[in-house]
Amino acid sequence: MLVDTHTHVNFKPFHEDGVSVMEEVRKRGMQIIVPGSQIDTSRRAVAYAEQYPETVFACIGVHPIHIKKYPFDAPAYGQLAEHEAVVGIGEIGIDAFHLPKDAKQRRAMLAHQEEQFRAQVDFALARELPLMLHCRNAYDEELAILRTYDRTFRGQIHSFEGTIAQVDAYLALGFNVGFTGTITYPENTSIREVVEHVPLERVHIETDAPYLAPVPHRREKNFPWYVEHIARTIAEVKESTYEEVGRATAENARRVFNLPQPQ
Repeated sequence: MLVDTHTHVNFKPFHEDGVSVMEEVRKRGMQIIVPGSQIDTSRRAVAYAEQYPETVFACIGVHPIHIKKYPFDAPAYGQLAEHEAVVGIGEIGIDAFHLPKDAKQRRAMLAHQEEQFRAQVDFALARELPLMLHCRNAYDEELAILRTYDRTFRGQIHSFEGTIAQVDAYLALGFNVGFTGTITYPENTSIREVVEHVPLERVHIETDAPYLAPVPHRREKNFPWYVEHIARTIAEVKESTYEEVGRATAENARRVFNLPQPQ
């Protein structure tokens, strides 16, 4: 069985075919984790998890690019977190890709992101829930924030695209590492070097569907079962087998997010 640890069937591109996609996931014997990006998509993730128990699981949280319009509302998320299908808080983190060019505005937005990120990390720690981390163009900044907690964590750094030194820092903090379809792109030799470096027992496979479709579906709409191509690429890079990568990454995901064994 494959576990796609990060897929957005709760987003608009799946509004028309989301149910059929999840039926296909169930038929294939997969499990998927669906992160929220703000309150509506977090609620939708929980609703889908209710509809497909033991197949679909939810993370809830506010993505850093949405915090201005949808700031973290602890009471609202507290109600959602009580649902047994909620397995983590996310996706949350720091995103410097979408910041304005003006230096003063950038500093202000990054400070707001840090405030909201810390609030959600504290929320997760209080409930002993793992973190589903987002980061873009800000790995060092995010790591600096996490180090101030002076502890290790449970969770996943999603769609990792950084350096070996940065991935080692996340590993040292307790996080497992999620790889997406970008590792299948021929030009991305540096991220495949990171894949080779990270121990298999710390690897997760994820699609980030509907985005980042792997080869041979690049630039198409992505689907959860395309995670197979990511597993096969990891097997090739690590000189392992597809079956071993699928088994190991599924076990890793169940351990971190406390997923049930499939029936």
